[in-house]
Amino acid sequence: DTVGRASAIKMCYASVTKGTPALWLAQLAAAEALGVSEELAAELRDSRPEVYEAMEKGLPRLPANAFRWMGEMEEIGTTFAGVGVSPGFHEASAEMYRLLSETPFASEAPEEIDQSRTLQQTVAAVAAQLEVPEASETHSAFRHGSGQA
Repeated sequence: DTVGRASAIKMCYASVTKGTPALWLAQLAAAEALGVSEELAAELRDSRPEVYEAMEKGLPRLPANAFRWMGEMEEIGTTFAGVGVSPGFHEASAEMYRLLSETPFASEAPEEIDQSRTLQQTVAAVAAQLEVPEASETHSAFRHGSGQA
């Protein structure tokens, strides 16, 4: 009944429905890059099976929509910043969708998504695009077992 309310609801709703998969993808890609993806998957299957099942079902379908969702994440960041909420999470979500949009899977139309593609294949395609800083002390510390958990 007020101008802008529907858009505000859409931004808040999409921040969860499209932002959460981006967060999942980020942590799975980081685990892949850190060489702990199998251990993380085992922990998630044990402690949060419903979350892992949602990842398995949803993330392989994301590349087909990634290009459109990059802009939506940026819009959400702008909307949130306008009310004093940090835009950083959704700016980072846009970056995850950008990485997805550059995978070989992104050329699929939503109705032509390869139903046999696994979560692991999707994550590996994104992780292969990560640009690890040359002298990343944090990455190096965790990679060599001296990082704090």
